[in-house]
Amino acid sequence: MKMKGDAMKNVYISCPKHLKPMLKAQVEVKFQNLYIVKDNIEESDLVYVVGDVTISMERELIQANRSGIPIIYANEKFQNDEVYDALLSNKKTLKVKTKEKAHNLER
Repeated sequence: MKMKGDAMKNVYISCPKHLKPMLKAQVEVKFQNLYIVKDNIEESDLVYVVGDVTISMERELIQANRSGIPIIYANEKFQNDEVYDALLSNKKTLKVKTKEKAHNLER
């Protein structure tokens, strides 16, 4: 859920060409309050990589890396690949950062 004051991020989807229309529509529905899908990497704040990396995708990733744009590798459901694989394999231990609230209770 989008928090007050959070700005929408411009996102570029790097994927095989045949998947792009479907993934773009999926982001626009699933993340409508978080992301605006851009067709140009240079206009994006974030790059999602979905699927097996092709030569043209590799060029896009080099461009994003040179521009300092964060890259996230994800599956077709936009779930982080590393986290998803760890959950399925049950072989990795995930470290989860949490914020603990300090409670000062007095009577």
